[in-house]
Amino acid sequence: MVLLIPNLLLSTIEFIKIPNLSRGYDPEWNTNGLLQRAAKHLLDWTLKQNVKGLKAEIFDEKDLTPMLFVEIDGSSPDSETVLFYGKISLVTK
Repeated sequence: MVLLIPNLLLSTIEFIKIPNLSRGYDPEWNTNGLLQRAAKHLLDWTLKQNVKGLKAEIFDEKDLTPMLFVEIDGSSPDSETVLFYGKISLVTK
């Protein structure tokens, strides 16, 4: 956990530098690649954590904003599914 905090802080700083805005605030969201860049940044950070049983991918369908999907296998046979949602883009400038 000690190594996670500096790693997370540096990654967050790099993520904030990506000027990605929600599609409602960026008329060029579908062509400038910023949302895709932000999603890729989050995917790369997630995979670097080396979490056992973790699978991650970006769904990037035409005319839809990219979605990062992450799945982590349960640690016991009776583990239940948990869904977590987070926003990749900023809402305002």
